[in-house]
Amino acid sequence: MDQKALPVRSIVILTFLLLMTATLAGLGFVVYSNWMASSQDFIHRMQEDMNNGIVSEVDDLVSEALHVNDVHKILIDNRIVDLSDPPERERFFTGVMKNHRDGGIYSFSFGGSDGVYYGARVNAKGELEIMRNDETTGGHSWYYPINEDDTAGELALQAGAFDPRTRNW
Repeated sequence: MDQKALPVRSIVILTFLLLMTATLAGLGFVVYSNWMASSQDFIHRMQEDMNNGIVSEVDDLVSEALHVNDVHKILIDNRIVDLSDPPERERFFTGVMKNHRDGGIYSFSFGGSDGVYYGARVNAKGELEIMRNDETTGGHSWYYPINEDDTAGELALQAGAFDPRTRNW
């Protein structure tokens, strides 16, 4: 018999190495799968938190815009603000915009059933402008920078024809 039998010492060492490898592989699998589950849970929680934050910011922005409309509609409906008086009208719209400048509101305006359109907006330079569209502008939207007294300055921009009655408000 030319085959040599493995010594007991070698069998014990090989068995130990096989068991150690199997144990390490099993532990590695458990640690890796738990780590993956934990990271997926963490990512999911972060996504939910970010989503809730974004929804909250959008809700705040929309709520502020609706509040501005509701409050100032009462002033217009009750004729507390005289929209037929240009200086009063212009001060009203610029005042609303100045009071809500930090709220992310781009413009505040009024479109009448007779086709007039008045308001104030923030232009591309970040400056307030008066918007006017009535019989004096020929149904075109004209934009004016504001003076120190919050009334319209010299004409800055003549935009095209615009009829607020054609919009889905």
